Amino acid sequence: MALDKAAAAVQVDCVSAQTVESLATQLSKSVRTSMIYEQYCADMVAVTRTAMRKLSPLAAEALALHMQLETLVEDARLAHEAVQEAYEALYGEAEDWELN
Repeated sequence: MALDKAAAAVQVDCVSAQTVESLATQLSKSVRTSMIYEQYCADMVAVTRTAMRKLSPLAAEALALHMQLETLVEDARLAHEAVQEAYEALYGEAEDWELN
């Protein structure tokens, strides 16, 4: 908890007053919403990694810690299966489809 608070307070760069916490909020708002949690995690991982490439190593590491990137990556690994499961729940399994 204290480590997360410290990571959130890290300044993104020396020019602006933007912190990791405000950047994380910005990134969260930029991600599309999804009814499938794993898909949302995959999108969060993508925007977080993109943002991290533009930051200093310290700020990037603080962002990863604050966003709980390791947890997001683990949850995102199941995205394909979760989307497939949701699709099959809506439309049935592929074997059930008739090809005309």
